[in-house]
Amino acid sequence: MENRRKETRTINEWDSQYQLHSKPVGDVRLDPDRIREYNIHPQIRYANRTASLWLGNVQIVGAVAWWDVATGKVKADASAFSLILTDARGHLYWHVCQELTGELAEFDDNDKITGGQVAQIKELVLKYQIPVVCVEVNGPGSFAGKLLRQALKGTSCGVREEFSITNKQKRILDAFEAPLSSRFLWAHTDVLDGPVYDQMRDFNPALTNQPDDFIDSGAGAISQTPVRIGKVVGIPTGHAREDWRLSDGDHLVDVDY
Repeated sequence: MENRRKETRTINEWDSQYQLHSKPVGDVRLDPDRIREYNIHPQIRYANRTASLWLGNVQIVGAVAWWDVATGKVKADASAFSLILTDARGHLYWHVCQELTGELAEFDDNDKITGGQVAQIKELVLKYQIPVVCVEVNGPGSFAGKLLRQALKGTSCGVREEFSITNKQKRILDAFEAPLSSRFLWAHTDVLDGPVYDQMRDFNPALTNQPDDFIDSGAGAISQTPVRIGKVVGIPTGHAREDWRLSDGDHLVDVDY
């Protein structure tokens, strides 16, 4: 027994080898169990002639989508699309992470886009009222942004082209480590039921060739989300700071125009 323990360097490796549990044999750098799960969809509410987006009783104040472009060929990377919502407290809600299939765009005889990956994105834009889609222009994405702009005409959704020069492994770690450690990253059930959970659990920053397309798209959306520092307004405590600076007092001035 002791020899077997020494052969397996980590508890997960022991459980995987001898307990037949499905666990990574190395230490987990990004723990998907720290993601907080939810199972509701955003709704637009109208009041006082204004529209607002709500996720349950939480108001959403920002949304960013990221498209990690791939051509969809056999044995190629997955073309992954992620949508990240954010509230006023700075919490992140990973609401969509799905694979886009087929050609980048399909045209009819009049050169009008009728299908393809850009048409699938258009459906998501209209469904979730997405204000902007960021397109990674590395590789096949160099011309995907132009096709997406053509497909999204009339939707009031912007297209922003982003060229990634940072190492992919570093980009993923930079995006996820803080939200996971502080537990302000949420994810929809559909996202966690997809490839995201396994890719995050098995992610090894020392490897350059591993299944990470879906978490890479989520990392891209998180990196484009503005950092918000929430301020909770509640009952004042007894430790409030006193204003000790000198003052000339209050003055009431009557003005007759």
